[in-house]
Amino acid sequence: YANALNHATIQENFDRLNKFKEQMLNEKLNRCIIISNIILNRQEIHTIRSNFWLNIKKLLSWLSLDFILYESKGVKLFKSGCIRIEYPDVWTAKNAIAKIIRHIKWLRQRREDLSDREEIALKIKFTRCTPPKFNQQRRVLSKMGNDMKRNKEIQFFDYVIINSKLILKTYNKDNGYRFYDENGPAAIPGRNERIIYNASHSG
Repeated sequence: YANALNHATIQENFDRLNKFKEQMLNEKLNRCIIISNIILNRQEIHTIRSNFWLNIKKLLSWLSLDFILYESKGVKLFKSGCIRIEYPDVWTAKNAIAKIIRHIKWLRQRREDLSDREEIALKIKFTRCTPPKFNQQRRVLSKMGNDMKRNKEIQFFDYVIINSKLILKTYNKDNGYRFYDENGPAAIPGRNERIIYNASHSG
């Protein structure tokens, strides 16, 4: 009986620790954004890592995107060439995405007068990170959102969490916001919606 009780206590502590780790990871990811489609090959990745912080700042400054580092608290470069930027809170991460969208809109308005580096900046992809437990929902909703963007049905899409479920939030300049789950149109969320991920603006 004692052994069974000890085992149950150990398992309970283990589960509690895992839950705490998951919560900490989720909170961190909610404060992060991912930038991709900037670094295109392994040599560029190797060069940046040789003097990481200085070269990251130089790269983003060259693309006129260095403003996304202003309030950051950490930067990580992945083997794929993606750059993850962590901010002190969720609001700052959301604000960074909003600034990128405004910058991309400004570049589009000058589409016929862009330099080579501005053309590269125009092609970047950017997202808010999501907790791993939403990966399956995210893949399905991402395909839906990208298909609608490709068909010019929407300008951009976000994700919101409603009742522990990921919901696709789309925007069209004529129809405004619409919401979808994996099965199609979903009820419009109430005021408690929480935006945790912003997809790249339509190309």
